[in-house]
Amino acid sequence: MKKITTLALGVAFAAVSCQKVDGESTDKKAGEILQQKNWRMTGYYDDGNDRLVSFTGYSFTFNNDGTVHAIRDGVVFNGSWKDTMYTDTVGSTASLKLQFDNTRPFNGLNKNWMVIEKTTKTLHLRYQDFPKGPYDDVFLRINY
Repeated sequence: MKKITTLALGVAFAAVSCQKVDGESTDKKAGEILQQKNWRMTGYYDDGNDRLVSFTGYSFTFNNDGTVHAIRDGVVFNGSWKDTMYTDTVGSTASLKLQFDNTRPFNGLNKNWMVIEKTTKTLHLRYQDFPKGPYDDVFLRINY
């Protein structure tokens, strides 16, 4: 019985620990969350293809004036962001519009991304190519 109790406590502790790592769910807009810290991209899928290597090492800073800066090794790419709504035939969803210049790989981020999931430490964005094509997904995490 003692082993079962210890095992149950261990599983409960692990579940709580994982939740803290990913942050807590929040009702704040994506832009409000992003302005809190610097961020890094932990996943980028273009039509299901893993393209994260193009963004490895970049630190993203979202400012309250609507600008975003992606910095790696002293090289800066500037863009803009805006909290918006994504509307389709099903309804409206909170979204985040990103706009960089046409320099690769940042031009692939120039979309109105649906906010799929957000916590105090993570953000999952999705764009669906039309008509009903594959998804593009971006995963951001606070950069410690």
